Amino acid sequence: MRQEVNLPTLGGRQFWADTRWALGWRIQRHCWTGHYRLLDASDRRHTFGSKTHCEEALLAELGDSWADAVPADTHFVVLLHGLGRSRHSFSEMKQALIAEGFTPIDVGYPSTRASVAEHALGVDGLLTQLGSDLPGQHPVSFVTHSLGGLIARRLLEGTPCDERWNGGFQVNRLVMMAPPSTGAALAESLQHQFWFRLLLGPSAQELPPEQAAVIPLPELPFGVIAGIRGDEKAEGWNPMLEGEDDGIVALAETRLPGMSDFLVVNSLHTFVMSEPKVLLAVPAFLRCGIFEPPKQKWWVYVLLSESSNSPFTYVGIALDVEKRLAQHNGLSPGGAKATRARRPWKVAATYGPYANRSEAQAAEAVVKKYKGLARLNCTQP
Repeated sequence: MRQEVNLPTLGGRQFWADTRWALGWRIQRHCWTGHYRLLDASDRRHTFGSKTHCEEALLAELGDSWADAVPADTHFVVLLHGLGRSRHSFSEMKQALIAEGFTPIDVGYPSTRASVAEHALGVDGLLTQLGSDLPGQHPVSFVTHSLGGLIARRLLEGTPCDERWNGGFQVNRLVMMAPPSTGAALAESLQHQFWFRLLLGPSAQELPPEQAAVIPLPELPFGVIAGIRGDEKAEGWNPMLEGEDDGIVALAETRLPGMSDFLVVNSLHTFVMSEPKVLLAVPAFLRCGIFEPPKQKWWVYVLLSESSNSPFTYVGIALDVEKRLAQHNGLSPGGAKATRARRPWKVAATYGPYANRSEAQAAEAVVKKYKGLARLNCTQP
């Protein structure tokens, strides 16, 4: 059965799992019926039926070569929500990442309907398909909330990630917000309650400490953000938990050996991903490996091709011009498609520094109005 429609979805987010993602469009599978549906970037359903039918409809909408429109320096960020939540809980984080130049993939999965390993397998399949679709290799990071941290750890275990997902990704960093890293004592105390098992499903049974302990530690740089009440008594929100907590997970339960950085904010568990301080800290960690880096300065750079007698130039912006030059010359992943043909390139001029990305982009637009070698002698834009 299939239907050609363009209608908003009716919810039911605890029953649908994303199986394919493309430019914000997604194909989802219903965890009970097994049928599929195609949603656009505005969450409107365009068709449903078999997997093959939805994939054909996706390509009809975007075109067979849709992946060629993805810039070579795109840095993907996979967002994994918590237990009982949906991908929409990351709406503010998603916008913060977009503003910083990342491309978020807000994965939807039925968190109360399957185990941690099954959820990880589903995300693995989505990344395998996307890695096959994309030309070249792209950096990918992971940002999680609560249960999503355990799923990311399960996903990233085993075979080195750079050898997986059809070679489409180079794994960068991981941020876990309010994770039950060493298990959740609250889940342990409730695991035998009928309503707990009924409402929260198989994944909730893996939250007690003895289950969480068997999930391997991340082997990539990772940071943890924890919520606390932050009052003078340091007793937390939940009297059932010892010490500080976010109402669901104790502060001590969030820590893991090998953390690159650890950030504590005053927040309840449910809202930690929307805290203003967190919205700044997560993109900073993905770029620099620390949550509160020193003030950074942006530069506008002009490259000049060394392989042509004609004055071919390229204009871009970067925090680290030398690192960006290596990417353009193919020495590391992430160079722009426009600079592939006339390598090698050299830095012929720089303008700046600028206090933020927006100021640098405005200056970049001014320099781009010039042509050829005239770009090397602009008045400071």
